[in-house]
Amino acid sequence: MRLALLSVAALLASGADLTGIWTGQAPGRNGETEDVTFQFRQDGDALHGKLYTETGDIPIVDGKIEGDYIRFSVVIRSGSNATTFLYTGACRGNEIRVTRERVRPGDKASPPQTFTLKRMI
Repeated sequence: MRLALLSVAALLASGADLTGIWTGQAPGRNGETEDVTFQFRQDGDALHGKLYTETGDIPIVDGKIEGDYIRFSVVIRSGSNATTFLYTGACRGNEIRVTRERVRPGDKASPPQTFTLKRMI
């Protein structure tokens, strides 16, 4: 029993603590890049926080952490339209390699975009 508890504790300890501010440059329109900044707050295997934008902060939803792997969504609303972006990635030290995919029912799928976030604080 004690060995099983130690194994679970070791697995939990090996995961990254993502709490803090993370920034990067994501692929944007017309081949340009755009600055992105996230504020993450980790609570066990749940990930909370927000994406900072020029028009306001957008909350992270459905955030999950499993070891060094993360998954969360951001829903951007424009009038009566909503577009969900799904982010998946892996944390290695003070960097997260993230893939962003647009998920919008009825829309033509856009190719996934991969970029790196770096911990600022």
